[in-house]
Amino acid sequence: MSDEEDNNLEEEQLGDPAGHLYVVRHGERIDMVDQTWEKTAAEPDDPPLTERGILQARKTGQKLRTEPHKIEHIFCSPFLRCLQTATEIAEELDLQIKVEYGLSEWFKKSWFTKMPALDLNVIQSAFSRVDKSYKSFYELKNFPESLTECCLRFEKTTLNLITNFMEKDKNILLGKASAF
Repeated sequence: MSDEEDNNLEEEQLGDPAGHLYVVRHGERIDMVDQTWEKTAAEPDDPPLTERGILQARKTGQKLRTEPHKIEHIFCSPFLRCLQTATEIAEELDLQIKVEYGLSEWFKKSWFTKMPALDLNVIQSAFSRVDKSYKSFYELKNFPESLTECCLRFEKTTLNLITNFMEKDKNILLGKASAF
């Protein structure tokens, strides 16, 4: 059986997918291009995007707007660079952003000196596209966390989002700080 026949057989057995899941990583961040930024930053563990990063995010939103699978929900990590990326995409798609703490990056001790300040009230006041009615599935409580804890958090969060928000022909976007 050829690969094409095998793929067609799988599609016949599985039927139409429930929806599509898009995963987007943030745009270019300031600490990757300005090595001195961290020395004067109020939140050195939460760098913003560069102007180029903002443009990358906007272009991503423009591209997603032309996709045949219309995105219905945007879920985003509470980190600044992810919120900035999601905001540019949300502007292009005219959607709100659901802040999901379970999409946060790995809270590895060597990466963070303390749990980052990711206060939802501060986020909501700074980003007008944040959906104030959405309650995160996950509450940040483990710091630091092991790689196993991080992977389980990602898995549980992603499965919850897919189960609760991705119906037939419903598509969601996850904005993350770190790769899965």
